[in-house]
Amino acid sequence: MKEKTACFTGHRDIPHSELKQISKALKKAICEAYENGYRCFASGAAVGLDLEAAETVLSLKRKYRDIKLILVIPCPEQTKYWSEKEIKRYEKIKSKADKTACVSDHYFNGCMQKRNRFLVDISSLCIRYLTEKTGGRLLFRSPEEIAEDIRKRVKFELGITVSVGVSWNKIFAKLGSDYKKPDAVTVINRDNYKEIVYPLPVSDLLMVGPSTTQKLKNHGIYTIGELADAPPEMLSAFLGKMGYVLHSFANGYENAPVGVSGSTPLIKSVGNGITAPRDLMNEEDIKSVQYVLAESVARRLREQGLKGKVVSIGIRDKNLFSFTRQSKLSSATNDTRKLQSTALKLFNSNYSFETMPPVRALTVSVSELCDENDSFQLDMFEDNELAERLDRLNHTVDGLKDRFGSNCVRQAFLLKDEKLTGFDPYEKNIIHPVSYFR
Repeated sequence: MKEKTACFTGHRDIPHSELKQISKALKKAICEAYENGYRCFASGAAVGLDLEAAETVLSLKRKYRDIKLILVIPCPEQTKYWSEKEIKRYEKIKSKADKTACVSDHYFNGCMQKRNRFLVDISSLCIRYLTEKTGGRLLFRSPEEIAEDIRKRVKFELGITVSVGVSWNKIFAKLGSDYKKPDAVTVINRDNYKEIVYPLPVSDLLMVGPSTTQKLKNHGIYTIGELADAPPEMLSAFLGKMGYVLHSFANGYENAPVGVSGSTPLIKSVGNGITAPRDLMNEEDIKSVQYVLAESVARRLREQGLKGKVVSIGIRDKNLFSFTRQSKLSSATNDTRKLQSTALKLFNSNYSFETMPPVRALTVSVSELCDENDSFQLDMFEDNELAERLDRLNHTVDGLKDRFGSNCVRQAFLLKDEKLTGFDPYEKNIIHPVSYFR
């Protein structure tokens, strides 16, 4: 989506005498962007250029049937001090927009900046209105200009310096951000990359840690240029698959797209597990630990806007023998109680403490995921009104936990043995950082 999305930025105050000229330039810029493959246009929904740009996009729907308008709203109360005329215009545009996104629940000092950050993150092109002596004009901004603007704005608005790297791939862009510090923009392009990148020590390259650095040095490879020139087969002989990866990085072959801020790869399953602090001796122990795990899994599902249809459990006894079992539900769910009850039934039907040793580790996971807003067949034998109330309750509790911590609301039976149930898989059992290789 990012590659097909353009955003707008510009002044609120547009001289009336220049409005016609600016409107004409806007239309031309949008049409040029469309002809270059852009289909979605994101506007910040503010008075001035934002609304003018939004109206222009809507007017072009007659010409371009697949053109889309995304209205990015900083907060619900942004129109609080607007004139009645401006509000009416805004509401009309909002009603015709293909998609709206509100980045903040309420106004705060940084919500406008948050909106701007959102616009930049979802776009690969920015169309900007600049005030000059001759009036306003619209520009397609180059990556270098955007980087320089980011550097200046961060310094001006936050009082801190940043270094920015610009390149055709993320690896070299990262190198560029470290090349000159503390306050600079470094452009690494296809004409100068050998001059800038190749003399750098091999340890500066992403994924090259101390151990890999030493291995490379043992084979006479000290710089990124020497790594780029090395035969990939030779590298793989002592680095394995990473040899090919690092050879690709050094030569600028990396072409993974830049993801939207906060985005995550497609999730196939959500799960949590724990090695208990002591042996689990009975069903009550199992129920307590499984509930904490199921609660974390359900909360993570709701956070991602997902439901799952298959519940799986993993069991490892004190002798380190392990196995998994799963059960398919009649309908997808992200309800904590339903996941926990299903997990407990799975355990009881596949494990007996009378004939089997104590349990030491448990996992609970959910797969066959779908969007929680997807349509589904209602079960005539279930209380669907109760299910809706439980869903609202679950999201309310999630909000409390987000604000006050995971243990602010707990089931009473979990307090019987806090040493056993006091762990927090939601906060503690997350792997960081997210791997570059997805």
